[in-house]
Amino acid sequence: MKACFIFALAALAAAPAPADRAPAAFGSLEKQALRSAAAEVAAALRKTDGLSGKAVTLMPVRGDRDGYAERLLVGALVNAGMTVVVPNDENDPRFRKILQEIKWDGRQVRLGSIDPATVDELGRLRSTQVFVEAAVDLKRSAPGENPSAEAELDVLAYAIATKSYVGAANKVCKAEKPVAPPPPPPPKAWTETAAVCKIVPARVKISTKVRDSESFPLADRIDTAVRGALSKAGCLVDIGAEARDAVVLADAVVVLEVSRTVYDKSGEYEVHEGKVDVSVIKTASGGAALAGKTSVEERGARKLGPAAADRDLAGKLEGPVVAWLKKTVETDAPGTRAVELELRLAKPISTAADMAVVDRFLQPFSLLDGVRFHRLAMRDDAGGRLRFFVVYDDGKFPGGFAPAYFAAAPELGDLLAK
Repeated sequence: MKACFIFALAALAAAPAPADRAPAAFGSLEKQALRSAAAEVAAALRKTDGLSGKAVTLMPVRGDRDGYAERLLVGALVNAGMTVVVPNDENDPRFRKILQEIKWDGRQVRLGSIDPATVDELGRLRSTQVFVEAAVDLKRSAPGENPSAEAELDVLAYAIATKSYVGAANKVCKAEKPVAPPPPPPPKAWTETAAVCKIVPARVKISTKVRDSESFPLADRIDTAVRGALSKAGCLVDIGAEARDAVVLADAVVVLEVSRTVYDKSGEYEVHEGKVDVSVIKTASGGAALAGKTSVEERGARKLGPAAADRDLAGKLEGPVVAWLKKTVETDAPGTRAVELELRLAKPISTAADMAVVDRFLQPFSLLDGVRFHRLAMRDDAGGRLRFFVVYDDGKFPGGFAPAYFAAAPELGDLLAK
């Protein structure tokens, strides 16, 4: 997966709707057409010079419903290499001010109507360089016709520094009700097994603090152990430098406070004592709540030199800290099921082109309505095997997850073992 996915850290808070915004949620065909349009917008913006790597603020999406188009656009912009911030107008008076200055022209926001000083102020506040405005237009089939929906997604990028438009994409996509879904590939090419329905935060930020400079070596070892354990559990630990510069939100924040003292010293031999205070803060809908906190204290063995004493003490502290963190960051997902979907490819994964095939197998998860969480759990390059962990809404896939997965992308069946 491309590194830009790590930057998918937008605070997805809903902005106030214009007066004509429809209250009803999008239908399934409308969502499907919008997903296709968002994917094409991402491809178009990826080819636009000067946008990749920029931090952008996504303005309220004209014609959106329940924030669905906004979420798709966040993903499209991230896939195009940008770091995305969606301001929370309820908690941000500066953003309320900029909304009041917007002049709507048809479906488009005219950012040129905003006081340049306000634009600069919000850009500095959010550490963003570009504003992105977007609009959605939908058409449905007439009664008696095969059910279909057509979605037009119009996106414009506006540079704060130059007060000018620097990129645009307009895509129209249509979705139709299929007559009958194609059959899945032969069962020998895939297996679907039930899994424990636990999920971990997709994005975790770790903040490590020390009581004094003498605690730095121990804190560094504890920090490294925690990062490795959470990464292995499927979390994307921390974020890139550009995302840190923007005001963005992780799904969970782990705070480690480390202290150590010399309990005993005889010649060059030392015994160290240490304490780690651990807390987990989980975030959702722009808010944050303490999920749990604990303290772990240990005394190491007598070792030659401070480095060896710290290493021994860290080995005793790491286990309890990591075990508690894994249990605390996991989340029960009521009303859902979890499966492990293992695929056997027609050939081993050995070239750059084969790596692109792995990305193709990841794409259908975002096309399926009802998928709450997914991650690549195992990749066996030599054996040509992929295993995905998937959490989905109970009742959305009565015939099993794998048939629906291959119905969404039947062409992938040609890449599996026969």
